[in-house]
Parts: sequence; C-alpha cells; structure tokens
Amino acid sequence: MRVLSFAQAGLAACVRRVLPANPSPGPAFVRTTMVSRRGRLRPTLSWLRRLPMPLASPLLTDEQREAVRHGGGPALVIGGPGSGKTRTTVARYQHVVRELGLPPAGVVCTTPDRRAAERLRAYLATGESSAEVRPVETCQSLAERFLVEIRTARGEAADLHIVDGRRRQAVLRLLQIDWRHGDALDVLEVIRRRKAELLAPSDWLEILRRRDRSLSGGVAKRWFEACDVYFRYQEYLTAHALLDREDVLLQVVALLRQARSRSLWDRDLTHVIVDDAQHASLAELTFLQLLVGSSGVLWVAADDDQRLEEGAWQPTAHLREVLPALRCYRLTTGHRGATQVVEPALRLIRLNTHRTDKPLRPTRLHGKPPAVITFPDAVDEAAWVVQYLLDAHREGVAYRHLAVLARLPEPLTALHETLATAIPVDRIDVPDAWTHPIGAAYAAFVQIALDVDAGDAMTRVRLSPAARQRCRKAALEARGQPFAQIRIAARNHAAGGLEAGELTASLANELHLLEVVHGAARSFTDGTAFLQHVQERHQGPCGGEAGITLATFAGAAGREWPVVVIIAMEDGQVPYHRGGDLEAERRQLFLGLTRSRQVLNLSLARRRGGLARSPSSFFFDLGASVRRVQPDEGA
Repeated sequence: MRVLSFAQAGLAACVRRVLPANPSPGPAFVRTTMVSRRGRLRPTLSWLRRLPMPLASPLLTDEQREAVRHGGGPALVIGGPGSGKTRTTVARYQHVVRELGLPPAGVVCTTPDRRAAERLRAYLATGESSAEVRPVETCQSLAERFLVEIRTARGEAADLHIVDGRRRQAVLRLLQIDWRHGDALDVLEVIRRRKAELLAPSDWLEILRRRDRSLSGGVAKRWFEACDVYFRYQEYLTAHALLDREDVLLQVVALLRQARSRSLWDRDLTHVIVDDAQHASLAELTFLQLLVGSSGVLWVAADDDQRLEEGAWQPTAHLREVLPALRCYRLTTGHRGATQVVEPALRLIRLNTHRTDKPLRPTRLHGKPPAVITFPDAVDEAAWVVQYLLDAHREGVAYRHLAVLARLPEPLTALHETLATAIPVDRIDVPDAWTHPIGAAYAAFVQIALDVDAGDAMTRVRLSPAARQRCRKAALEARGQPFAQIRIAARNHAAGGLEAGELTASLANELHLLEVVHGAARSFTDGTAFLQHVQERHQGPCGGEAGITLATFAGAAGREWPVVVIIAMEDGQVPYHRGGDLEAERRQLFLGLTRSRQVLNLSLARRRGGLARSPSSFFFDLGASVRRVQPDEGA
C-alpha cells in the first residue's frame, strides 16, 4: 500500500498516479489520502459486468394487466418501488385510447410532481401513436389552465399573477414581519401546508382555538403568531390581485363545487389517470375528484412509502375514505432491486405505523447485501468514493449506471467539487459549490477584494441583498492585500455567516463545504486564475458522455441505477436533525435504498467539517441485513 501525501496539490496528481489513463482534470483540493493500486481499495464488480443489464420486460404481469383493464368507477393501484406502477399507468392510457377508442381529449394523464410528469411524458412518447398523446401535465398546471379557461368564459381577466419562491419572502418583508430568514421560510411552509389542506386562515384559527388547551404556552403562541401572519399574507395577496400556487387550487376547488362554474368548462372528461399520487396534497386530490365528476373514471397509482412530505396524512387512505366504490389493485412483484438490496429497505419501512402494508417480492436474485463503510473523516470518505467510481468504470460499468446519493445536498456539493475535475457528473437537486451560498460568498469576496472583472460574479451568485452588502463591505477592507491573505479573509467571512448556535449536522455540512471551497482556492497562486475557474464552473460542462449521477433522495425519486453509493450516513443527516418527523425521514432513506438494482454501499464519516459525528440511528433498524466492511476490502 502506498500513501500519497498532497496537502495542497490538486486531485490531478492523485488520479494520475492511481489511474494513469484518465482525462486531464483541473485543480481540486484533497488532503492526505491512503490509496492502494493492488486491488484492495477497489469495488469487486467484475461479476456485475458479466451479468446482463436489467431491462424491464415489455410484457405486463397478471397483476398489472388486471389494473390496466379496470372498468368503471374509481381505481387505486398500490405497489412498492420497482413494481411497475408507471409502466402500468402508461399501459392504462394506451388501453383507454386504443382499445376502448376514447378520444385523447377526454383523457387526462397527470401527476403531482414535475419530474414525474417529464418521465411519464417520455414513456408515452415512445408509443406507436405518440402524435395522439395529450401533454402530460402536473396537477398544478392543469389547475392553472382550468382557472384561466373559467375566467375567460366568465369574461374576467385571465392573467394569473402568481408569486412564488423569493417573491413570497418579499411579501413578508413588505408586511414588515421582522423574522430571521429561516423563520420566514418556516412560516411560509406552514401557510403552504394549511392551503394544501384546504384551510383558509379563519378555518385554521378555529382549529387552533379548539386545540388551545392541549398545546403548551410557547407552542400555542407560535401557532397563533403564524396564523396571524397567514391572515395578513392572504389579505395582501387579495388586495393586490396576486395568487400563490396553492391559491390556484383553492379557487379551482371552490369553482368546481359550483354547478354553474363547472358547466362553463367545455371539456368532457371521462378519464383522469394519475401517477405518483403519493406526492399529491388534499387540495390536488380533491381537485382531480371534482374534475372527473361522478360519471368519469379516476385511476390512481401510488405508494405511500415513497411520500416525501412530512405528516401522517396518506393519499391512499384518504381515497379509500371518500370513495366507497374504490377498487384497489396491488402490484406485489418487484422488478428493480435484488433480494439482498430490497430486504433491508423493507425491514426499515415496516417500522412506520402510518402506511399501507403491502408485500413486495423481488425477482432479481443476483446481488449482495448493502455494505457499510466507516471513514475517519469526510475527506477520506470522498477520496474512497472517487476511487470506487473510477475502479467501477475500469471494471466496465458505464458512468451513467453509477449514482451517489445523500439526504442533504451539501455533502454531494462537496463531493462534486472533487469529482468534477476527473469524472463527468450529472446533478439532481445538488448545487455547484460556487452557486451554493457558501461558495458564492467566498468567490464574491475574492472578486471584490481583488477588484477584477470575472464575468460580474456578484450578479451570478445566490446571495440575498443583505448578504451581498455585508460581503462587499468586508471585502473592501481586504482590498490591496495579497491573494493568500484574501483567501483567509474570505474563509473567515463565509464562516462568520454560518449559524453556529449548536453543533448540528447542517453546520458540519457547511463547514466541510467551506473547507472544500477554501482548499480549491488554495490550489491557485493567482486570484485571476481562481476567478476564471469559478467562471468556468458557472458555465457548466460542455456536454459529452453521460456522467455519474449525484442526487438527493428526493431528487432520485423515480430513478434507478445498478450501482448506488449513499454517503453521509450519520446521525443528524439521516435522519435529518431538523426533519421532526421520524417516519418521513424513514421514508426518505427507504427511497434512497430502493434506487439500487444490484450493488448498494453506505458510507459515513466519524468527523465532518471538524465536528464529531455518530452513525445513523437507522442502522439499528437495518440490523443484520447490512454488512460492515473496511475501506480496504472489496465492496
């Protein structure tokens, strides 16, 4: 075994010595790392290369065929990950349009999630009659289109002035609500959830008054304060003819409950087909029920175990409650993961109490139990992941068949800064290090302090106006100093903006990301070259080979890969310390575990960002279904 020591060298030197045949990478920062060329720090994936790549069968199973040929009345299709819910949804649409001969205009295919809509649209476009396929819409876009058509039929202004994202935060500032940024986001999330539950401010206030005695003083005060903000927020939107996205659904549901408004919509819908309905809110499901009416067919596919929203509310239980004639179909055959990978995930999710129990029988027998690897710190973990992915590629596994997942984006952002210099990478819900607020503040500080033009970096970074002002003020004080001193000042400025009230997993992630960003800057001796590197990273890659996927658990929904590595399996990260809902956190990990077809590795670091971390408490739930291995063993 050789020890390669390169405290301030780039990743290029490491990769050239470990793997000579590789593209010329740019600079990166990796600390002292132990690397072996003799096969011990390598994935034993030669057996995987010899196996045929798992391809979904074009034929439907008997369970899927029965769900596809459903007759009249509402239907609910329940199945675990890899059971073929989306395939069944596509087959249902084709059955209704081709075999039953219904006009495509009378059939709506929808889903609550934008990414799920894109996947469903791609599946439908591969059919023989793709020209006849209506566009797959999200429930939100369908509701907006319905509201525009109703307003037009009434002779009202059809334009929808929708506020979203930062504009909602701007409304709170206009209302002079002096809360910290995190608190403002929290209250906006509370308002969003109340609207998703079809609760107006007055309805929520009545509920709080009934529950006042059961709440502690501090909790009750915060809830009533949030309710007061809800009143003021909604009054402002109404006074200025504005809507947020949840308001669209509230208005549409109210209109559909009026017979006169329902008659203004000139479309005769006979079928509404919904995929991934586990992500639907009460408002979205109510909208779809009212849209299809009592004479149409509502056909829904869902898996509550893959629901990412917090709370005990289950769309499938709601449908069973409000639709007595609902017919339920169960898909029990798993076509994705190997038995050794699926069993630990099922063992974990069965601990949840608010779920619909369902069997899942994997059909793939080739695989290994998930491997758990522990590292001294996050830098060693990142170095091992890089080596593992490179060796997997050498063993014949294409980059597009490899994925690295995590609960939170920051560990993936730090890993991306290391990977991007040597390996093509595709990111889902993972910001680049230099568009993340920490890296953005660091780069902006350096640019202002050096007084150079790097493509107007301050207009590209994701910083609030107040953060930009603080950054400019601090950077001007460092102007005229050498680049080495400016780097230190930039690191101190970025660290000063972190919330250090408690030693949380988020703080560990942010400190580690700051360490990676500062290390990347230290590999440059000239500030202009460093800013040019940041500019190139802003522009992104110029295309080429499909790369390794970096994704959060939520971003990986609906995707699958033969080889998956889940990093940052530490307590506070998994489960997330701010999650608050243990069952929702368990569903998050379940979703991540079930993205793997055959090989699954779980890694954790004893220290991240200079803070000590302990293994995830979910390892107790997984029990003996996972195997502990050392970094120098084949995983």
